[in-house]
Amino acid sequence: TLQEYGMVYPQEYGIFCHAEEVSGKSAQITVEHQLCLSEEYEQDNAEIKVQSMLFDREGTLQAVFETNAIIRKGETAEVTTGGVLKEPKLWSVKEPNLYTLKSTAIDLITGDTYYLGEEKVGIRKIEFDPDKGFFLNDKQEIFKGVCLHHDGGALGAAMTKGVWRRRLRKLKAMGCNAIRMSHNPHMPELYELCDELGFLVMDEAFDEWRLMKAKEIGSNTHESHGYSMYFDACHEWDLKTMLYRDRNHPGIVLWSIGNEIPEEVVVGGEELAVELSGYCHTIDPTRKVTLAHDQIAAEPYSARDAFMDKIDVV
Repeated sequence: TLQEYGMVYPQEYGIFCHAEEVSGKSAQITVEHQLCLSEEYEQDNAEIKVQSMLFDREGTLQAVFETNAIIRKGETAEVTTGGVLKEPKLWSVKEPNLYTLKSTAIDLITGDTYYLGEEKVGIRKIEFDPDKGFFLNDKQEIFKGVCLHHDGGALGAAMTKGVWRRRLRKLKAMGCNAIRMSHNPHMPELYELCDELGFLVMDEAFDEWRLMKAKEIGSNTHESHGYSMYFDACHEWDLKTMLYRDRNHPGIVLWSIGNEIPEEVVVGGEELAVELSGYCHTIDPTRKVTLAHDQIAAEPYSARDAFMDKIDVV
């Protein structure tokens, strides 16, 4: 019997599906699970079989990947399943094909089956070339994008999925194919819509690092009160949470670690760039890291080469 909540469960955002060697003929699928064993389990460890099932848009089962593992109380078990998916329907801007990934764990001793979770995933190949640009599924794709903030104008900050769907459809109709999440992680439903409608996404973490922006100079006449007030205490947890939460979305093709960060012109700023990029590369090695540079050719101070050298895509 399938038990939705049971003795075996994943960590929050603890299932990651990604694909390599992608073509129209096949794709190598990898599903990583971070699994835990309930303290209420009778034994100190459990022998389980983890199953990853891929269903197409019509609900037809296309592949099953499984592996056996032992998980122990008080530990997080890293369990990986995977295999080859033949003739995958690739995700693209024009054809945003999605699969449903369902994960279960079977207790090999008791026979109980535990529901681990369900994710919408897409299979695509992304590549950045410094001379030729961005490629999606081996075809050059030009970013025609906009920056979107979390609010809906006169509708306020508490946006609904329906409002976002209407806005994205209008953007798509006028030729837009890319969205920059300015300048912080957005509501989960927006990423779901970008996957569904076919938008390339730059997912952005911060508007400030340690240095406060001089917002009192110019159009803003107030003190900043920006993220710099919380950076030291919160930046690692906040960035890692964004990465874990959003990494299954096929629309996301870039992680952005900042927006117009003052540290790009300051000696030593590259040390923070290395730290933040490192979290991205460790949690999700499948994507590149960028940052919104506004000082590349600025006067009297411009972005330092030592800083830009630490960013994957400038």
